[in-house]
Amino acid sequence: MAWNGFKGPVSKSRAHVRRRSPTNAKLVAQVNHAKRRAYQRFGIRLTHAEYIDMIRQIKKGSAKFVRRQSNRVSVFEVWLPDLTTAHAVYDKQRHTIVTLLPVEWE
Repeated sequence: MAWNGFKGPVSKSRAHVRRRSPTNAKLVAQVNHAKRRAYQRFGIRLTHAEYIDMIRQIKKGSAKFVRRQSNRVSVFEVWLPDLTTAHAVYDKQRHTIVTLLPVEWE
């Protein structure tokens, strides 16, 4: 018998099995949430390329920094595909836009 470190002894045939890596469920949920809010608040159906372009604006520094909400989340002013601006709540740990807000919202 071998020890797997979690549930106690297991047979040697299962000792080599690796634990599953964590899923990207939160990342996927954040992307979907941002796309839904873009449609709800601005009437824009974001494609994946347009979503990535907004992230690129933040990473390259062309988006204007608005404020830091926490150690992980910051707000940036980004350009939307229809050439209006919005506040994007950006998760730097997952490199995703969590949601999009009108500039008037504080």
